[in-house]
Amino acid sequence: IRTYALVQLALHGVTTYMPIASEIHSAWAESFEELAGMAETSRQIGLRGYLGPAYRSGVNVVRADGQRDVAFDEEQGRGGLADAVRFLDYAEDLADPLVNGVLLPCRIETLTAELLRATAEIARERHALVRLHCLQGALERELLQSWHELTPLQLLKQTGLLAERLLIPHGIFVDRNPLVDGTDLGDLQTLAEANVSIIHCPLTSFRYGMALDSFAAFREAGVNLCLGTDSFPPDLIRGMDTGVHLAKLLDHRQDAAPAEHY
Repeated sequence: IRTYALVQLALHGVTTYMPIASEIHSAWAESFEELAGMAETSRQIGLRGYLGPAYRSGVNVVRADGQRDVAFDEEQGRGGLADAVRFLDYAEDLADPLVNGVLLPCRIETLTAELLRATAEIARERHALVRLHCLQGALERELLQSWHELTPLQLLKQTGLLAERLLIPHGIFVDRNPLVDGTDLGDLQTLAEANVSIIHCPLTSFRYGMALDSFAAFREAGVNLCLGTDSFPPDLIRGMDTGVHLAKLLDHRQDAAPAEHY
C-alpha cells in the first residue's frame, strides 16, 4: 500500500512529502520498522521524505451510548515516542538528504499532556519538526476543554509545542470560524506570533463540508500557509483550484484568493 501511495505522489509531481500512511490503518499506531521500510522504498523511487512513525496515547472510539470518546493506553504512547526518537537517530545515521527525521504525533485529542510535553522537549533538543493534526474539528475542541479546560491552542502553548517547528494540518477550527466563536478573538495572531505553519488541505476540507475561514484572513494576519493534499488524490493542482474557489465563496470576493497566492 505504501509503495502504491509513494508512486502516486511521484506521478502527481510531488517530490517532497510527509507520510500519507496513517495510524488508522494499524492496530494502534506505526512502528519504527514500518517507517524504516517506507524510507527505503522512498529512496528507491527518489522522493524526499520527512518521516517518522505516528504515535498516540489513545484511540478514537464510540461508546455504547453512541458518544465519541478516546480510549487511552499511556504506555502505548510512550513506546511510540521511543520509536519516533529511534527513527530520528536512524535518519541521522543514514545521512541521506532524501530521508529526514521528524516527529509525527497523531491527532491532538489522542495525546496526553505528558506526551505533548515530551514531544516538545525532544523537538527542541533535536531541532526536529513536529506535525500535529489539530484545530480540525468540533469534537477535538470539546474533548480538550472537558479534560483540560483549555482550547487546543492554549494546550499547545501550555505544553511548549506552539513554536516555529510546529506544522498544523487543516487549522480550520479557530475562533473566527462560525462553528467556534464566529469572531476573531486572537487565534490567528497567536499562530502568526508563534511562527506556526498551517498545512492548508482545501480538497479534503471540502469533502467534509468545511473550508479555511478565510484564506485571505490567515494571510493578512501573517500566518505561514503551506499547501497539502492529506488524502487521495495527491494532486496539488486540483487542491489549488478547489482552494481558490472556496476562498472566493467564503469571502464573497473574486479577489479573495488570487491564483498566485496558491
